[in-house]
Amino acid sequence: MINVNKFGIISDTHLGSKVEELELLEEYYTIAKKRKIRNVFHCGDVIEGINIYNGQIRDLKLNTIEKQITHVIEDYPKEKRIKTHFILGNHDISSFFDIGNIIKNERKDLKYIGQYYGRVNIGDDILLDMIHPSRKARYTQNDIKPDIITNGHWHTNTQSFQDDIYTLNAGCFSRTTGYLKQKGISSVIGGWFIKAQKENEKMINYISEWITF
Repeated sequence: MINVNKFGIISDTHLGSKVEELELLEEYYTIAKKRKIRNVFHCGDVIEGINIYNGQIRDLKLNTIEKQITHVIEDYPKEKRIKTHFILGNHDISSFFDIGNIIKNERKDLKYIGQYYGRVNIGDDILLDMIHPSRKARYTQNDIKPDIITNGHWHTNTQSFQDDIYTLNAGCFSRTTGYLKQKGISSVIGGWFIKAQKENEKMINYISEWITF
């Protein structure tokens, strides 16, 4: 259990890409430190990866997985009292080895949760699902529903509330590439700060703030 009721949500940093926004990511962590945020949840695509789409080589600043991993280990923002919990997205899983295990072994402040999906228990038994989806998540009556769903992948920052679940698209820290323009996607750069409280199995307080850059 993570003993906090306020936390950050980010996604799609795509480190190793020419369109990464590392300086803005650092600024986000500086704001998080000032607000005494202790945990940030990253919803995947930590690195840019390779061979994800045709023409990607033109968008690469670092052209191997090894160089991109080193970039994360050396340059991903470090704040002494902030831990980042991350899952892997489709760009991260573009090699024969699990980059999450390599990163977590070199950076104790970066905690690896899993591939494409992870569930964490926050503070007052708030269930947070981190997803890097290819389609919308669906829950049946037999599932234990989360209180909050955070989606990466879409590079947007929309938010909704349905079936007692708060759902957030986590935005990104990378600019729009020609590939995304072709798909009709425009990157929304920034991240969320959330304050949430649960009592007697019900959410009694939920405040979300989008930090834009």
